[in-house]
Amino acid sequence: MSAISVILLAIIFCVIQISFLKKGNREWKKYLPAGIGGIGVVVGIVIYYISYVPFLLELQSQSVLSENQYLGLIVCILFMPCLVGALLGIVMKKFLGKKQFLYFLPFIIIIIAYMGAVIMGLGMISVKEVMWIALFLISGFLLSKEKVWGCLFGMIPGIVFVWMSTKDTGQVINIELPLGMIIIGFYIGCGIGIYRKSCLKK
Repeated sequence: MSAISVILLAIIFCVIQISFLKKGNREWKKYLPAGIGGIGVVVGIVIYYISYVPFLLELQSQSVLSENQYLGLIVCILFMPCLVGALLGIVMKKFLGKKQFLYFLPFIIIIIAYMGAVIMGLGMISVKEVMWIALFLISGFLLSKEKVWGCLFGMIPGIVFVWMSTKDTGQVINIELPLGMIIIGFYIGCGIGIYRKSCLKK
């Protein structure tokens, strides 16, 4: 799957998701594009891991296992940009132009960064990176609902990056430490801001 195809799928699903969020649609219909992307990714992951069962039971060979896992990866790769594009569409439609948009900055930045990596041919988005995207998105939605503890989800990738900086990977610049500290600091600041806001309301 080419980088252009990945970007186009993400853009198409972003636009479709925004159009589905118009007033008058039933609640489940509004999130149909995101649901399609999410179901596709889950199906791909299930195919990938469920293929281990017959292999462990010695009902299939290593080559068949590899073929089934390859199919699961293809499904994931196909639907992942659809899901990411739809989630970006939800954020843009609901929060663009509002103060809560600030809480989604890490989510948007990481999507732009990974899409840029795809364009430059540095590889596809991995399952680990999808986890970071999901945590930033969850944190953004919780913080937009003024849930102080929502900042904890966003801090998890930052903590992992700081931990990764303690491991010698042989790279010239240790980017994980400053990146992790920035992420942690950002979400601590968001949490403090929401906490102070809630105190003023009382």
